[in-house]
Amino acid sequence: MIDLHDAIEESYAKARYIPCLVLLYSGIDVAASLEPNLGNGVGDRFKRWVDRYMLKSGSLKCTATDLYAARCAVVHTFTPESDLSKGGKARVMGYAFGVAELDKLNKASDMAGQSRQVNVHARVLIDVFYDGFRTYFEEVRGDKVRFQEIQRTAGLWSVSMSPKTIDDYLEIERRLSSQNP
Repeated sequence: MIDLHDAIEESYAKARYIPCLVLLYSGIDVAASLEPNLGNGVGDRFKRWVDRYMLKSGSLKCTATDLYAARCAVVHTFTPESDLSKGGKARVMGYAFGVAELDKLNKASDMAGQSRQVNVHARVLIDVFYDGFRTYFEEVRGDKVRFQEIQRTAGLWSVSMSPKTIDDYLEIERRLSSQNP
């Protein structure tokens, strides 16, 4: 998660906003996946985690469904529209980035008649995710059973290994197998 945090921040700092959002929404997916009992599918887990850990602060004026629709749109098509927003089940998400002011984006959206759009400042969205993850992690650390489940789930994550680490592992395995034919 530290690598993900760093990648989100690097993308944002370099004004690579779509990759930043893809990483951010993936991070929410990952956080929500740590406890499979939060919902039946990806969407249910995502929305429950967002409701529980991101929206309680009141900093975002959207719903968990709006954020899930935005996640689907950005991750799958790099656009603001998802099947949920096209079907009227969620609002389209607009983003302010960098020094852009959310109030001005809201005013421009209103003037353009974008009644099915909700706007957020990406920096606020990122910070709310970080705060939510900290709250989540603190909560889980206080519950031994949940913490063990999360450790088990996180232990399944793919990791990067250097070629030397893999070569060392293969050499150890070769030696062990030659000793035990």
